[in-house]
Amino acid sequence: MPITTDLLTRRETDFVLWTPRPQASPPRLVIGRLVPGNPPALVDVRRIGLAPSPGCAGLYEVTAAACGLADNTVYHYWFEVDDSRAPAGAPSRITVTDPFATAVDWRIMPPGSVGASQPAAVIRSGADGRLLVSDPAGEGPVFAAADDPAALPANNRLVIYELPTAWALSRAANEPERAVATFLDVAALVDERIGGANFADLSLLDQGQAYLADLGINALELLPAADSFYKREWGYDTSHYLAPDSELGYPRAICHPRPIVISRVSSKPAIAGAFAS
Repeated sequence: MPITTDLLTRRETDFVLWTPRPQASPPRLVIGRLVPGNPPALVDVRRIGLAPSPGCAGLYEVTAAACGLADNTVYHYWFEVDDSRAPAGAPSRITVTDPFATAVDWRIMPPGSVGASQPAAVIRSGADGRLLVSDPAGEGPVFAAADDPAALPANNRLVIYELPTAWALSRAANEPERAVATFLDVAALVDERIGGANFADLSLLDQGQAYLADLGINALELLPAADSFYKREWGYDTSHYLAPDSELGYPRAICHPRPIVISRVSSKPAIAGAFAS
């Protein structure tokens, strides 16, 4: 009889961790609530043991229902596991980000951590005991309805623009800059209703313009938009593969990473889509 090992399905109701290295003791969920501040703080921190999943070597889980979570509440969490760099006989324990995190918050590190550490994963508990994709403010991704394939340009009329998520800008001769744009800046390139954010001083991002659409671009390809924190290698130095980069959803005027949603623009052949952090 086949064993169900669909982690994404399990994650809808359970906190799930798969670890290829045998654990001296079961992993634990470290979970709490964020209280905004300068700096923000984590409160109501609990450590909850995960149990081995029957028939699935290396898979540990605990149901959200067993964690006593409040309905419609955002939580920050990590997993406490054996340190794979430590000797096998008596491994030390470390606290790590959920490898399948769909949102991370670099403002908050594990309780008691010192020096290099890993950020919190973010999740929201639904009213029905499910775990929902969420940013730190409780907003989830919203995707526009899919285009009718018959309405899309034929492949031989596809004009693709490849855009790095770290932008280069030169304000003076021989003085290049590199800074992080946001999904709002990207949206401003294709939707004339939206103005830029971190690159708002660029005239091509002014409201009333859709620069890429005006060029005849009808497909936009972002270089990896996955979380890439330590080095800005154009998105290829990935920290967390399933989480959008927190800075890309972090316009300067916003105090936490948040989603940006754009929809089809009636007056322009713009690219429709949703960008969530």
